[in-house]
Amino acid sequence: MSALARAMIAELEADPVAFEQLRAMLGVAVERQPVISVPVYTVQSLAAALDRTPRSIRGAIERGELEAVKRGRGFVISAEAVSRWASPSPETSPGRSVRPRPTRTNAPAGPMRRALGARREV
Repeated sequence: MSALARAMIAELEADPVAFEQLRAMLGVAVERQPVISVPVYTVQSLAAALDRTPRSIRGAIERGELEAVKRGRGFVISAEAVSRWASPSPETSPGRSVRPRPTRTNAPAGPMRRALGARREV
């Protein structure tokens, strides 16, 4: 095949309308199955789309806030899961953190604290 023929084929493949017109003129019928396109994200693409860091997206996945499927070394996140994650849930008020704040315990001091506390008393 000559370089000119390869270039023409490449140009036709780049222009789907022209390619279909050529097929129609030649009488070539090709059955194509419809491509179902479901928008999905990777951690990096979702972080870029939401202007967040990939670490924050992975954290939401690890905490179970954002549904994702592990594929190989990365995650695949559906657009539906993103919309569920982004919508406010009724049990949390806006602006409030989901994680509880750490509380102080009145647990007895360990050996190091007892040793330091004994010095202060002297």
